[in-house]
Amino acid sequence: MAATFDPALPTRKDYLRLALGDMDVSTALVADETIAALLTALGFAGALAHLAESLALQYAQRPSQVGERDGLTQQWADRVSAWRELADKARAGLIADPLSSPAGRGIDIRQTDVQQATPGRPLPTYLPPGVMGGFRSE
Repeated sequence: MAATFDPALPTRKDYLRLALGDMDVSTALVADETIAALLTALGFAGALAHLAESLALQYAQRPSQVGERDGLTQQWADRVSAWRELADKARAGLIADPLSSPAGRGIDIRQTDVQQATPGRPLPTYLPPGVMGGFRSE
């Protein structure tokens, strides 16, 4: 499986890997060819939603916690929830194509809730997909 990631983010594929937390290409979760095919067929948001849902479904079928020989433990439940939330945001149009935004690059951040800010109750904060960088396969 061929997998590449450029931290300078020159391509949509690199942005997708960043959003999914799939930057360690030595243990890549998705092949470059799969990402390219989905980008062609579905565009950025559609590919992101499809890949996030696919990873959530794949990891939801695994044990929620796995112990390893050296005493380390891997937990999948948080990853599954994060990927599902990412897919929902992409499908809702809350994540724009980072290379087609008005600024030329970056994530289009919009209000994610219709509630009004009131004293003591600020609007919810939306974090771009890049904050999921710690969610990768070990």
